Amino acid sequence: MPTVKEIEAAISKLPKYDLVALREWFADFEARIWDEQFENDAKSGKLDKLAKKAVEDYQSKECHLYSRNNKNLIRTQVKADFHDILEKRI
Repeated sequence: MPTVKEIEAAISKLPKYDLVALREWFADFEARIWDEQFENDAKSGKLDKLAKKAVEDYQSKECHLYSRNNKNLIRTQVKADFHDILEKRI
């Protein structure tokens, strides 16, 4: 099996149209891996606490935005018309 450095060298020599095709393939490949991990986490119960909190927030008409800042997760509460907007779109 080739090393990462060998793969990088080969990729750097690809013509533009092959690089585009590789990028598309890799995006699909990565998405499939993420989907599999998400499904496994959901089946194992790892997401149950987050799902419960999301439902509670939705039912209380609260929304929490999460963002990363210097590797810390920052939670910002948003009490706005988001719930009403979401209801109108559903």
